[in-house]
Amino acid sequence: MGPTQKKLERLLSFPAIHHPAKVLRLAWREFHADDGFNLSAGMSFFAILCLIPLVLIVISIMGHWLGQSDAVFEQVHGWIEATLPQVPPDFIEFLRSLVDRKLTSGWLGIAFLFFVASFLFTNIEHILDKVLKSGKKRNFWHSRALSIALIFFTALLLLVPAQVNLVNALLPERLRFGEYFGWFRGEFPYFLSHLLVFFLLLRVVPHREMRAKEIFVGAVLFGAFTLLARALFRWYMSWALERYAFVYGSLTVLVILVLWIYYWSLLFVFCAEVVSALQQLFPRGSPAE
Repeated sequence: MGPTQKKLERLLSFPAIHHPAKVLRLAWREFHADDGFNLSAGMSFFAILCLIPLVLIVISIMGHWLGQSDAVFEQVHGWIEATLPQVPPDFIEFLRSLVDRKLTSGWLGIAFLFFVASFLFTNIEHILDKVLKSGKKRNFWHSRALSIALIFFTALLLLVPAQVNLVNALLPERLRFGEYFGWFRGEFPYFLSHLLVFFLLLRVVPHREMRAKEIFVGAVLFGAFTLLARALFRWYMSWALERYAFVYGSLTVLVILVLWIYYWSLLFVFCAEVVSALQQLFPRGSPAE
């Protein structure tokens, strides 16, 4: 029996594959017990608060590395439109004005943006400590240092497609990747980036031992659910946009953005509950394991 076949057998023997309903039922009960809707609301608040600093950090870092601020902004603009179901034009113009005024230049400015954006990751740490029942908590400085590191790596992971496309555009025509990297412009990189971000956060943030298999299951669910939710949200907004505009007027796009971030946060917290349910149902050393 070859090593590939052994790995496949171990994967197929993973209990979550054979008991999905049991896992999802426990995850749903735990989601309610942990007040998942309010946890998601808090996470979405910090995500909205930190959205602009996070985008500006990415533009600053990629601009310093590649020296093409305008090209970087265009790639980030494309990534934002691909990620969010509806993007307010005013939001893009606001980012453009900030970049033009060079508010993101200089290490002091970048450090300030990191500090503001770290609130989101500190909130995620609090959520995961509660959902995964970590018990012990990190001290303030350890938590801040971890938040800053996660901001950096998360920004890189979410913008891998944009970085590849940008580097490809800067290369001479004879050295470009061509159609081999065309999949970086489709749905797959969106799914993969969310999978990797979820896996990274749950592997690093919780202050307890976590197993990679359970985290991977939650990460796959998070990537798939986010992809499905984005498609459904776009479909819903294609016919509901006028109704929202009638109620909210000029604030419609802002309301839509807030709704999407809240739905995204709900998916994140629920998939974290799935990982927690797997840990509870199939602890290390159990017969099912």
